[in-house]
Amino acid sequence: MLAGTSYVTSSGALTSGTMTNQGAVSQTLSTTSTQYTVPQGYHNGSGTVKIVTETKSATPSTSAQTIVATSGKVISSVSVAAIPTKYKDTTGADAVAS
Repeated sequence: MLAGTSYVTSSGALTSGTMTNQGAVSQTLSTTSTQYTVPQGYHNGSGTVKIVTETKSATPSTSAQTIVATSGKVISSVSVAAIPTKYKDTTGADAVAS
């Protein structure tokens, strides 16, 4: 029974409810807040737990890149562009297939 209510047991004793009414509990997960413990008690069914996603893109370069999520978001995908033409020049290459 919910806290603040009373009921009569089968033996006729008047007893107070102790279950906390949590109502609608909501939480947004992120890269730093990766889990949520649902509190004990009654829930009205309209609460939510969600993540906010984003898509990132990158262009290949001669340096290593670290792709990180924006604060409060979770990366759902990373698109990597084609290698730019300036990195495709094979002039002067002298490799020979064996």
